[in-house]
Amino acid sequence: MLRTILLAATLALPVATLSTPAAAATVPEALAMASAARQQAGLPPLRSNARLARAAEAQARHMRSQQKMGHVGPGGNSLSDRARAAGYRMCYGAENVADGWPSVNAVHRAWMNSPSHQKNIMNPNVTEGAVAAVQDGNGRLWWVMVLGSRC
Repeated sequence: MLRTILLAATLALPVATLSTPAAAATVPEALAMASAARQQAGLPPLRSNARLARAAEAQARHMRSQQKMGHVGPGGNSLSDRARAAGYRMCYGAENVADGWPSVNAVHRAWMNSPSHQKNIMNPNVTEGAVAAVQDGNGRLWWVMVLGSRC
């Protein structure tokens, strides 16, 4: 019970680990929330993957630098390009992006209330994932969730 209360309190907080505009951080709480939603639907939880975290952080930094949310990365690269560059051999992948949501709870709700984003989270073909957030100079958070399964 205490664990549940502590987890719920943690999830309501903004991402406090982003202390400078250049900082990027993985957000394990966001992946835990996605995993909990999957488990409620009878799907296995997502395993955290450090290589997917690097791909997510790269895209979050790119979105911040462009001040534009999107799935196209530097030089026109794709999710599979970013995963490969991070050392992840992806057979199946999905990516959710968001900007401006001030907390893990808020971005999770936004993704779960969007049919296409929820479909990515609930996709039985993905087995691993990571979520990254990066903050700009105005305090705005840029979020990227990368989900995948290896070949």
